[in-house]
Amino acid sequence: MNRFNTPLLFILSLLFTITTFSQNTVIDRTFSSGFTANSNDMLYYTHRLDDINDSLLSYLVGSKDTGSTVKFGVRYTLSKSDLAINRIDTVWNLNKLNVVNDLSQNFTSVPINFFLKDDRSNVNFIFEAYIDTNYTQHCSIYSADNDYLKGNIVGSFNQQFESLVNDPFIYDNMIHTFSVDSTRDSTVFKIYDLSGQLLRLRTYAHNFFANDPLIGGVPVLAQSILVHPTNDSLLILPYYTYGYGIQIINRYTMMKKPFVTLDGVQGANLTNTMGWLTKFPSSYAFYNNSFVMAGYCSQFRSLPSLEKDFAMFKIEMDYNGQVLKAEEFGSDTVDERTYEYVVKNNAEYYVGSSPCRIQGYYAREYRKLMVLKQSPTYRDSLLFYGDKNHLGMDLLIDDNDDVFALSQYSSAWTDDSIFTVVTKIPNSFLIGIKENNPQITSVRVFPNPTMDLLKVDGAKSGETYRVVSVSGQLMQEGILTNEKSINVAALKQGSYILQLGSQQQTYRANVFIKQ
Repeated sequence: MNRFNTPLLFILSLLFTITTFSQNTVIDRTFSSGFTANSNDMLYYTHRLDDINDSLLSYLVGSKDTGSTVKFGVRYTLSKSDLAINRIDTVWNLNKLNVVNDLSQNFTSVPINFFLKDDRSNVNFIFEAYIDTNYTQHCSIYSADNDYLKGNIVGSFNQQFESLVNDPFIYDNMIHTFSVDSTRDSTVFKIYDLSGQLLRLRTYAHNFFANDPLIGGVPVLAQSILVHPTNDSLLILPYYTYGYGIQIINRYTMMKKPFVTLDGVQGANLTNTMGWLTKFPSSYAFYNNSFVMAGYCSQFRSLPSLEKDFAMFKIEMDYNGQVLKAEEFGSDTVDERTYEYVVKNNAEYYVGSSPCRIQGYYAREYRKLMVLKQSPTYRDSLLFYGDKNHLGMDLLIDDNDDVFALSQYSSAWTDDSIFTVVTKIPNSFLIGIKENNPQITSVRVFPNPTMDLLKVDGAKSGETYRVVSVSGQLMQEGILTNEKSINVAALKQGSYILQLGSQQQTYRANVFIKQ
């Protein structure tokens, strides 16, 4: 890893930054990828935020072509206070190594660089892996300090004809890996010590839905492997491809428990009662006696026309597969999707896009970045931007309950250039406004930032508006005229919340910045 060594042809240049010294102002930083949605180079690893420590976070971004070879990988480390760049590390450069393109038809070769922490010993590591032209996967483990600066190599090991299908997992000074073996059409669970010495392994045939604990493949996981909340001899593997649900494996015996997911009867009941069709869980949360999977689903918009809609959902189940609660949230009329779900300090957070009807990442659809916070007593939600096709991809909540969202958009209406945005949302933005059965509309506010007039597209004349500070103070209010614009010239510089609605209804809030 070379500090401040950005490779040619792949320069993530800083494009635009909103800078402020207020702790109650939204800050964002936009990076130009150098690629377009129509180029042979496609962005990879652009959906991940890592929490480093109290003052730093990072995100990993890379490029790959239409095959599976990742060309470059760059990790940006940012200050949490103002999103200033702390350092830039090149973590992968194809020019340095000759790597395989496609290992098999079933999976692809992807070099990886992960920040890992042993939660039992509280020690940081950096894990790197790539596959060479002899179909050998090379894995290396390095020490790392509190800022995740790469130290000395700790250990290494090779895996012939194998490719990792999930993040490696380090716990109790042991490395746990799941790999696909292309020669035997199987999945291999291996445990190593930190030096790379193999301690034990078990091979599982590709029979995913089998309940026999000795068989059953391991497809791509929705998130990292984790330890069971009440029993650290058990590992939990949350899935999102080839089905959804969780697999529990004993890390000592390597025996699998029956796969926990919705059965046919439960799925039919949710279709009949909630109108849910295909479900796409993107994230999981785990508790002592239950777990939650959240994401978006297609559903019947109206019967019997069978017109589909996309709605956000979460399902809580116990570890025996019993459904405890199913909940849908969002609009009945606007397609919305959530791509990340995080639980922190007894509150649930979601990030996604609204509206989001078109499947393509870079489709010509005006989308807002959507951030929701929910507790047992209230739900807050905020919409950002709206003049691009933003897709909310990842979410990080720090110990101050400040929210960091990662999104991506393209210039779909011009040259298809792709951009990545990191947005910091102070916790005060999600505690000042309490929603009362909010209605979601396709309202768009622009220009944003603005110096004087704020135009509101999609609202109705005669609706009321309220401009509120991040501390909850009402700054101005009124009624939209036919021009559907609001003069905010008298406001001081900073971030504000615009609410639209009527006396009977509170609408979802839009955030704008006054310059």
